[in-house]
Amino acid sequence: MAVTLYEIAHMAIRRWDTNHLIFGSFIKEWALSGKSWKAAAPYVDMIAPPHVNENISINALADAAGLPLIVSDEEPGFYYPNNKGRVYRGVESHDARGEIYQANLMRHHKDPQILGVTYCVNLYDQDGESLKKNQEAGYYDIEGNPREKLIKMVTEINREVCTHTPHPGTREEIGELERTLFDLLGQVPAITQYLRN
Repeated sequence: MAVTLYEIAHMAIRRWDTNHLIFGSFIKEWALSGKSWKAAAPYVDMIAPPHVNENISINALADAAGLPLIVSDEEPGFYYPNNKGRVYRGVESHDARGEIYQANLMRHHKDPQILGVTYCVNLYDQDGESLKKNQEAGYYDIEGNPREKLIKMVTEINREVCTHTPHPGTREEIGELERTLFDLLGQVPAITQYLRN
């Protein structure tokens, strides 16, 4: 179904624009195998699997397709104090979110297969039920006050793209950057235990 979708979109786009850059649509990484991405490769210019994770290698998907990738819907960590809200990738503070963002983007800066990344984040806290459950915390709180350290950490690593990307890492170096990232994501014992169970 996904390959058929890509094929139809490719034909429609190329009919009007032969130079249009076509990304592989955002489909969860567990929904498309390397074999699927290889079949879709003639219809896209790069693949777009979501967030790097411990179970499925986004690099293996890119290798199978023979294409570079843009990481979509990447996770910068979510702040859920007292285990309220969703606990997936929950961290203990907004400062911890900044550390995760920096570790995550550094991993992507050094990966020559990755041409870009988009993050699943909000500028402002969401209100209503989301706020009650501490879900979807933004770079600014519900009153518009900035989370200054988080913003500073994100801004600093974003500015470093031109410093790091011209000097890609080896697979071993990228693996070490991933281990650092996964260690940061696992620093909240109660949540880590919940995820393991």
